[in-house]
Amino acid sequence: MNKPIILFLAIFSIGLYAQNQKTLKLIDDIEPQMIEWRRHFHENPELSNREFKTAEKIAEGLPITFNDPKLTEQMLPSLQKSAGLENVKLVNAVTGAEDFSFFQKEVPGLYFFLGGKPMDVKPEDASDHHTPDFFIDESGMKLGVKTFVNLTLDYLNKK
Repeated sequence: MNKPIILFLAIFSIGLYAQNQKTLKLIDDIEPQMIEWRRHFHENPELSNREFKTAEKIAEGLPITFNDPKLTEQMLPSLQKSAGLENVKLVNAVTGAEDFSFFQKEVPGLYFFLGGKPMDVKPEDASDHHTPDFFIDESGMKLGVKTFVNLTLDYLNKK
């Protein structure tokens, strides 16, 4: 291997290590809260699509998950390349909250739904997640890997 490639790999590895350490610190910081919530939610279960107290609990402690507009605009072509232009739908913001929002406090974020309903089922006929009739078409896993690889490589090449 020639020296410039080795130097590049060494610098890249150091950068990844530093970023990984920051990520691990963030995970350590939120771990106690996540454990408390998991215990609370499992000790106080609610019926699917009737998670009113669960929603209240989440709203108390989680920031809203949202897409950074600049990052969304930058990465939209990657999503379209992965799934096909006709399959990528921008939707109005929803006020969802989940642990991803903690990372978005540190870096711009892009949260998207990959989908997983069977191809022969209309979207309006598909069962919601966390319901007894929910079924995921596992052939979508390949699309997920392709999407994440394209997003990662395209993002790194645009920097």
